[in-house]
Parts: sequence; C-alpha cells; structure tokens
Amino acid sequence: MRLDARFNLMLHLCVVLGATAFCVADGKLLLGLLAMGATVASYLITRGRRAGKPPLLPRAAINVLVFAAIVNAAMRASGNNVNEEFVSTLGQFLVFIVVIKLLDRRGARDDAQLMTLTIFIAVAAVLTAGSLPVGLLLIAYVPMVVATSMMWQIHSGLVAAVAANAPNGREDAGLLTPPVVAVGRRPRRAFVSVCATAVLASSTIATAVFVLVPRGFGNDLLGRFGMQQQAQIGFRESVKLGESGFLSENPTPVMDVLVTTATGEALGGSGETLYLRGAARDEYNPILHVWDDPSTAREIDGMSTIIKFQEGYEYFLTIRYTIPHGGEVSGSLPTAQRKLKITMRGESLAGVMFSAWRPLSVTPDRTVDARVSPRNGTMHTQGAGRLFTYTIKYSLADEMSWPPHAPTDFQDGRIHDLASGVLTQRGLVAGAGTSRQMVTAIRDHLRTSYAYTLEMVAPPGEQDPIEFFLFDRKKGHCEYFASAMAAMCQSQGIPCRVVTGYLATEYNSLTGQYLVRESNAHAWVEAFIVSDAARGDGRWETFDASPPGDIDRIHRPAGGVLASLRRWYDTLEFGWSSSVIGYDNSKQRAQTPSVLPDSAFVRRFDAEADRFAAWIKTMRQDPKLIPLWVKYSPVMLLLMVGIWVAFRARVKVWVGARRHTSARASFGITPFRATGFYARTLKALERAGVPKPDQTPPGLFAQTLETRSPEAAATLRSIAATFYRSHFGGRQLDAAEVVAVTAQVQRLEAVLKKSGVGR
Repeated sequence: MRLDARFNLMLHLCVVLGATAFCVADGKLLLGLLAMGATVASYLITRGRRAGKPPLLPRAAINVLVFAAIVNAAMRASGNNVNEEFVSTLGQFLVFIVVIKLLDRRGARDDAQLMTLTIFIAVAAVLTAGSLPVGLLLIAYVPMVVATSMMWQIHSGLVAAVAANAPNGREDAGLLTPPVVAVGRRPRRAFVSVCATAVLASSTIATAVFVLVPRGFGNDLLGRFGMQQQAQIGFRESVKLGESGFLSENPTPVMDVLVTTATGEALGGSGETLYLRGAARDEYNPILHVWDDPSTAREIDGMSTIIKFQEGYEYFLTIRYTIPHGGEVSGSLPTAQRKLKITMRGESLAGVMFSAWRPLSVTPDRTVDARVSPRNGTMHTQGAGRLFTYTIKYSLADEMSWPPHAPTDFQDGRIHDLASGVLTQRGLVAGAGTSRQMVTAIRDHLRTSYAYTLEMVAPPGEQDPIEFFLFDRKKGHCEYFASAMAAMCQSQGIPCRVVTGYLATEYNSLTGQYLVRESNAHAWVEAFIVSDAARGDGRWETFDASPPGDIDRIHRPAGGVLASLRRWYDTLEFGWSSSVIGYDNSKQRAQTPSVLPDSAFVRRFDAEADRFAAWIKTMRQDPKLIPLWVKYSPVMLLLMVGIWVAFRARVKVWVGARRHTSARASFGITPFRATGFYARTLKALERAGVPKPDQTPPGLFAQTLETRSPEAAATLRSIAATFYRSHFGGRQLDAAEVVAVTAQVQRLEAVLKKSGVGR
C-alpha cells in the first residue's frame, strides 16, 4: 500500500480522537457516539473510492444540518442557558460541523479543513477538562495529527498531479495511477522518522515552556481546565432537613489524605476510618429546619478574622472559649499530635478546608486568604483554586474550658421527654459527671431503634423534621441521625453540635493515602464531655449515631477485580492531576531554581498575570461588568473580516487592471481570451462533461479522447490545427476556412452529444 493511501484512515482516526476527547471532557456521551458513528460510516463508504464522490447526504440535507448547527450554537451563546460554558458551546458546534462535513463531498481542501477543525476541537477539550482520560486521548491525538498533516501534503500533491493529467480534469485519484512515486529505499521508514522528529522536537519545546513559564494566569482563566465536575449530591456545609428525594451515590474523587505522626511516620490502613470535618452547626432554626452556625455573628469582635496564609509557612491556631463567669482562656497545646496532608482534587465547596478535631496549625502550599473560626475550629479559604494542598496538625487529646454557649432550644417538648426517658431506662440522670454515659446512651438508642435509608421523605404539614424522624418515620439518612442526637443531647444540657464532612475509609496502599469520594459525605456530632465539673474543663469528642452496619456498607470500598482496577485508575488520575494539571509556581521554583530565578521581573509578571486572571474571573461571575468592547468583540471581528475580504477583492481587481494596462502599454499585447470557434469548442467540451484543463493544449487533449470517441478526437484534432494556424501562426482565416471550422465545431457538438463521452 502506498504511503498516501493511508491518509483517509489517518484522517478519520484524527476526527475520532479529537471528538472523543472533547465529548469525554464535556460529558457529552450521546454526542460522542454520534460523532464516532458518522466517522465510521464515512470511512467505510469513502474507502477505495475516488476523491469527492459520493456524498453520503444530498446537498440540501447538508445545508439544513449546517443551518441547524448554527441556530443551536447561537441559542446557547445568546444567554438562554446562562449555565452553558462558552467553550462547551463552541466545542459542540465544531463537533457538529465535523460530523456534517464527513457526510458531504470531500476534496483535498475539505480534508485540510477537517484537520483544522479537529485541532480546534482538541483545544476545546483541553479548556474543558484536564482529567486523565482526556490527557491520554490528546497524547494519542498529537502524533496522529502531525502524521496526518504530513500525509495530507503528499496526498494533496498526488491528487493535484493526477487532476492535471486526468481526461476530465477532475480529482480522480482513485481511478488513475499517480505520476509521482516514492523515492528512496525505505520511504515509509523515512516518513516515520520525520514524524517522530517533529513530535519529539515540539514536545521538548512545549515541556520547556511548561516548566519555565510562570503559572501566573490564575484560576478559572481557561474555563474548566483541570477542574473536576462538581457532584450535585455530596458534602453540604449547611444541614437542611425536610427535603424529599433519593440520595444517589457518586464515586467522584474529591480529595487525597495522607495521615502521619508528628515526626512524619505514615499511618492509616484499610480497617481504619478518619472523620474529616468541614462545618459545625449548633443552633437549630425550627422555622427553616436548618442548623445554623452563629460564629459569624458572634465573632465580629475579632475572634473570627481573615488571615493571609503565606505559602510554606505554618500558622498555629488557637481554639478559644469564654467561660460562663467571664474571662477568656485558651486550651493548652497538646503533646499527642498527628498530621493530615490534604489535596483537594477540585474546587472545595464554599472554600471549606477540611480537617480533624482539634486543628492546631495549618501549612498551605500557596498563599491564600482564610477565615478561621476559633469557636468551632472550622476554616474557609478565598481563592484557593484547584488542587489546593495543605497540611493540618491536629490534637488527639485536648482539654479546654467550658464552651460559652449551650443552646436551650430543646429544653422542653417531645424531644426532651424522649431523651429523659432513654436516660431513665438506663439508670442515668442529668449531671456533669455523667455526660459521657448520657451521650453514649442517646447514641446507642438511635443506633438500635431507628433504620438508615437514603430515601428522603418530607414531613406532612408543618411538622418538624426531627420530630417526624424520631416519632413517626423512624428512619432516615445520616443528617437525621446527627440532628436527632444533637437535639436530644442539648435537651439534657450537654453542649453538642452537628458536624458535616467526609468519612475516609478507602485506603490506597499504592499511594499510602486515603482516597475520599463524593459519596463519602457524612454527618455526625461532636459533644462536649466534661472531665472536671468544678473547673469546667472537658473536651469535644466525636460521636456517630448512624448504625455502624449501614455506614460500613455505604462507605467501605468495594472489593474484587473491578475495585482494584478503579483504585489503579484513581492513582494514575491523582498523579496526572498533581504532576501536570496542578503544576504551579511553587513546584516550578522547586524544580527549576537555577533556570528560573525568583527575580523582580518574574514576581512582577506573576502579579500582572494574577491581576488579569482576577479581572477575567470577575467578568465571568458578573456579566454586567464586561466592557462593551469585549461584549461586542465578535461582531467587531466579523465586521473587520468582511471589510478585509472586500478590500482584498477590490485590490485584486485594481491590481489586475493595472497589470493588464501596463502589459498593453509596454508590449502591445493582452492576456489570451478564447473567442470565436475556439471558445465554442471549449464550451461544447464542458457541456459534454469533459472540460479541457487550462494547462493542456487542445491537440494533446484530443489524444486523451481517442479511447472514448475516435471520431470526436479526430474532429477536435482538426479544430486544434486550425486554431494553431490562426493563433500562433498569426494569419487571418479566410471565409472558406471559417465556414469549414464552423462545420467542424458543429460536428464535434453532435458527436459529443451522441456518444455521451462525459457519462
């Protein structure tokens, strides 16, 4: 098989890889299947056929499809769907155009347009997502498109050469033997060497630019590049009860957690669990059925402040409380400590920094603004971005003073009576010295008397969701168990709060880390256990009221071959995200200290780039801030293109007229224009379907008609001889010669019509 004969296959593979990469990045499975089906059909039909024939759909259908694609893209971009990303809309439009173009008649120019469109589709895939499958598809696409582009140069040259020598002047590359043959002993090996050299050189340059150029263009500048798609069901910072529906599990990875001792010794295992707290709420709003966090309102006096965490610095946190009789004290610094190194794979919801209780210090991998709540130990960041990594030191045993606020919303009513009855059955009474037994008794009662379900049922009428769970339905998910336990503990005077976060159970032995998925979202409680009632000292401890068997069933990782393969894949995905997508300035400076010094120019470039990225992000969040010149830039661009096209056409006409005028003035000649009997002959050949190429003399073209119609060839040869005598001989035809050549032209028209040479 000739090297250029593989071009059609390579072109269709480029279309498949480019379209599949975008559809995987954008989550458009149906569109990907449509593109793949159209590509396979196009290849099977066009394989072994002449160029440009036949189209899979008639021209009218092609025009209708193109118009429908344009209307669809315009509707998405017009603002009817405000959640639709611009890059996503553009990518889908390009995929539709590629599919339509595959179904149309194709020539060499159309093939070049297809390759160009696939390149833009690949760029749209990069801007849409940076996941591992997209990266692997694009890694395969790059050498494929390089080889296809080089093959197109060979293929288009052969098609042009064949068209120049074809009897009908068309691109019949599939009918004639190309006049150009490969030169050399191993042309295929030479072609592969050239492609490999081009890919290697471009990859080397791209890698150097990737490593050396500062990561200064901020977060969200290029759409959703590198961001994992957010799950609709999972972690919620707020706890709102009374909703209806069904909680479906989502295996999307959200973070990787490395647990070590204070000295760096790795901890964790497949049988251990880790509670990662994100939010803590201790006040229940019976009207909205929501657990609130009063920290923002109470800590405006400076207890909750915005702190700028500098990259690489360790910041110690002080968890403070106000004792009932006044005065502010701080807990002592514990000696039993552990470390958590947490890497958020995507954007953390509401900028939550997850940790374990009690956090002592935080060390971020980049400079961020954070709000720390000393009252409940929660942390939030502003602009942390994707793949944010930070290290948390936390305490295993913390003794501190009595918390300042113990909600009294449940001091009477059905929930108070239920809690009192549970404690009475177990021989317990309210008292400071029995707080642990009381909390444990309430937890065990909920575990054994209520069922766990992922189905949510709204309470009837105005009934409170917690009471509906405790007294009527008696089954619910983790938020109901945590809410019921917090309400029952508070009804007995025990400080208790609802905590939401993740339950890490999936330990990956390949990385030595916990992999936390969206479906690991969980809710539990933290209760204050008094150790010294006289001084008011105690500690916050974690209690989980959800039935252990159901929690184990939901959160424990699955076993088997498929689960092992999924863990392997997640390991590769994390390596791809952290090493490629998450390659930032800190890693860059650590790996290239001598090549890229931290000079004033680099710092200024980073600052300007971050400022530009912040400007872009602000406009994306609030479209009203978009300047008019940016908003109407597409219209201005189209107007400029139209003006340029019209200007070029006018210049071409003006230059052509000047050139012809100069030729007449200098040499007294004009460009050749067929007239008279010769023009009539050319029109007859064109109507018959055998137009004469401009570069082929009429006498030589007559020889190509010999096999099709000897009579037409002989007549055309006679007309050509008369044309040569008149045009090149410089003699005027007399009346008899004019009559004779006119008769020959009429005879040629009749012969061509009768023989059907062009059919």
